[in-house]
Amino acid sequence: MQTWNELEEVQPLASKIMMNSLKRNRVSHAYLLQGSRGTGKKSFALLLAMTLLCEQPEQIEPCQTCNTCKRILTGNHPDVHWIEPDGRTIRNEQIDLLRKEFVYTGLETSKKIYIISGAEALTVNAANRILKFLEEPGMDTTAILLTNNGQSIIPTIRSRCQIIDLQPLDESAFQNRLIQLEEVSINENNARLLSALTNNIDDAV
Repeated sequence: MQTWNELEEVQPLASKIMMNSLKRNRVSHAYLLQGSRGTGKKSFALLLAMTLLCEQPEQIEPCQTCNTCKRILTGNHPDVHWIEPDGRTIRNEQIDLLRKEFVYTGLETSKKIYIISGAEALTVNAANRILKFLEEPGMDTTAILLTNNGQSIIPTIRSRCQIIDLQPLDESAFQNRLIQLEEVSINENNARLLSALTNNIDDAV
């Protein structure tokens, strides 16, 4: 999913909330995207990052073709920082490194974005350090936290984020996404079978 219109087909409520915020230029300094595996949290985060940094946006849609969009998609943009669990947890050292990065202004733009995937894996100390970011957001800093279990995120972090719920894909939408995949060929019959077994694209593949 590389456009908001595509996302709207599978996550109508979540995409509508975000699209309205973008149209009104009311982007929050922090988002908590919560939903089970396979609901498109990473796609949502990537799309939001591209929208905020795109060099040639078409209204709220990122162009997908500028150098910035391409580098965000490949994980190579210096002002978009990803944090993933190191093993089962996200450790203090990872947050300390992020804090050092954010001492400096954006390398290519005035904006910085950090995305924490698997935010439920934050240790207590790491969560408290992230909380300081959320309490004193930079003027051009956007935090995007992704979690499979929103209730595992400490209340003080939840209260400082705009919470967006991503719903499990319905069977029809899930089957269509499987059929449209480019990296693997899945026919209609297999798509129906897979949708009965899982609601996660990676698991289905």
